[in-house]
Amino acid sequence: MSVTQRYQPFETGETLEVDQASDLAARPPTGSFQSPAAVRWLQAALNIVLSASLVVDGVAGSQTRAAVSRFQTRRGLTVDGIAGPQTFGALVQALDALASGGGASVGGPACAILNEPEVFDDFDFDQATLKPEHHEQLAVIAACLSSSPALRRVRIVGHTDPEGSAQYNEGLGRRRAEATKAALQTALAEARPDVERQVAIDTDTRGELEPISAIPARNRRVQVFLNRRVVAPLETGRCSGPDGPPGPELAAMLEMEVAAATATPTRPVIVRPRLSFFQNARETIDRNHFINGARTQAQRMQAIASPTTAECRRVVGPTSYDTGADIISAIEAAHACLDQRVAAVHIFSHSGPGGVFGRSTGTAGLYQASATYVERSAGGRNVTDIPTTALADDVVFVLHGCNNAMGTDNVARSLYDHLAASPLTNPRVYGHHNTGCASRNNSWREYSNAHPMGRRLAVIPVYASMPWCKKP
Repeated sequence: MSVTQRYQPFETGETLEVDQASDLAARPPTGSFQSPAAVRWLQAALNIVLSASLVVDGVAGSQTRAAVSRFQTRRGLTVDGIAGPQTFGALVQALDALASGGGASVGGPACAILNEPEVFDDFDFDQATLKPEHHEQLAVIAACLSSSPALRRVRIVGHTDPEGSAQYNEGLGRRRAEATKAALQTALAEARPDVERQVAIDTDTRGELEPISAIPARNRRVQVFLNRRVVAPLETGRCSGPDGPPGPELAAMLEMEVAAATATPTRPVIVRPRLSFFQNARETIDRNHFINGARTQAQRMQAIASPTTAECRRVVGPTSYDTGADIISAIEAAHACLDQRVAAVHIFSHSGPGGVFGRSTGTAGLYQASATYVERSAGGRNVTDIPTTALADDVVFVLHGCNNAMGTDNVARSLYDHLAASPLTNPRVYGHHNTGCASRNNSWREYSNAHPMGRRLAVIPVYASMPWCKKP
């Protein structure tokens, strides 16, 4: 990506032309991160990475802080609007990626900012009306889509702050997503009517389930994702498997399992009373990610694959699920099939403090205690529905997903409370207290008899780490 940006260099004070992101990345600030020289570098970098249009004057005003917050949100950093070592380091990485062609892989220069989800935050409380700055962001996205024939699918996800009921916030998140979709369609029609007719826009909601900040306005947001998978195949180094239309990788995996079950074994297959689940997510990139994590863990655990009470297939492998009811049914089937109580359950999925999500993110999953009648009819369940009679006394649950152990009130703790209230003597539950890769062994919180209120751990012994995993 070539960007011409005039700014004052960090030490000399002379004016310099910067024609490439690599030039800026090669000159990171030294000394104080709050010095005028460092702030000028910061503003110039944000102008390249975010197209922020900041005045490069070395003064960290409100617009600069807002741009820093947007960048921190995309990178999964602490969102405080203050640029410290982590933020500066992430900016250098983003500049390096653009300089090496990371931005160009999506489309023209207008697409450079969309290598990460575009975030529209600061919606007014209980409102779905877009603000002027949101329309400016949509104009950039419309320009990107207009200049990139390979990009023809957009996914928009709405979020809310935690005020109000979970059911109401789910609807509010969807209204924000739908309002953003309508505005994007208008922007596309104004830019390129022919393109507007070709672009498919999907909407979804996660309501209050994925907070990213203690500042409510940061959580009142919409995320816009472009389908970049048609541009280049998925990288196996990003925790993913082969790309393709929805479903074939799952079908192929199940076909291999059936073949293994019906073949004459050369040696006895040892299957343990353990389960490794993956969310059959609608997005192929997510589903592949969860499949790979669950498959690796299932082999290590010797977990039983896709057990059914009617047909007890004793095959080692992962188990897919669409709803919370599927998870509970598989636990009961494994218990009946092996005639042993289940000792370990690993779940690879999207999640939030309120629950483990179903196939449609934010719905029909496994929740703290919020599954409504509509949710239950769709397969949603509460953790209190998990049958403890099918579980071993020292059962271990590992929830591989974002934010499911975030704060003091979360689904991991509610699950432990449910298990601890039963006759089980030594249950343990592990979950992530922050946003992180579902196939990495880091950033855990443990709930156990010794730590009923939770304790943080860097790694856990019941999980095989995958250090190659780079998915954010």
